[in-house]
Amino acid sequence: MSCMRAAWLGLLVLGSSACEAVYVDRPIGGDPVTLDPEEWEGTWVAGEDAITFRVLTADSGILRLGWVEDEEGEFVLGRALLHLRDAGERVLATLVQADDD
Repeated sequence: MSCMRAAWLGLLVLGSSACEAVYVDRPIGGDPVTLDPEEWEGTWVAGEDAITFRVLTADSGILRLGWVEDEEGEFVLGRALLHLRDAGERVLATLVQADDD
């Protein structure tokens, strides 16, 4: 796993366990980051956690995420979208919980 992938996974794990959340009306940052599926797609593993990433829209910087959660003894599929935006020398990520279809 590359350092970038490990850093993103770490941020996602920290972000999902933080005490307070920040809510915004739209993804933060500037222009969308163009994503290369070969660099971003796959299953990222850290300890006992695994998240599968798929590029949903390469030009719009949108990733689809999926994982399995244990909710009271039942396995449940967790889903979300991750919007990546340019912020100069950094990339900002906005996590959007997927709606139930």
